[in-house]
Amino acid sequence: MTVQMNSGKIPDTANGLVDLERELLDFTDADRVTAIVTIKVTKKTHDMESGEDYPVVKMTHIEPIRSPDALAQVLELQQSAYQVRTGETALDLPTVDDDEAADA
Repeated sequence: MTVQMNSGKIPDTANGLVDLERELLDFTDADRVTAIVTIKVTKKTHDMESGEDYPVVKMTHIEPIRSPDALAQVLELQQSAYQVRTGETALDLPTVDDDEAADA
């Protein structure tokens, strides 16, 4: 199954990335921001060739995680959710130590 992302604009009050706009302009391809994202299904599509149905989702809220303590907790939750969903244990995620080393 495929889930398609809709690239609509999120209102500024629900878009925590607006506070990072200047910083994001300086990001390289290796830089990442971990965030908590809320999505909703905006459409359900049927592919007549494959016969598959798939949802189209849109972000309704995004909050970047900036605190090192909160980031460590969120990355742990993300790793746990990935392991439950896939059975895999190795999700290539940055650690708080990696982020602090990159800032040095």
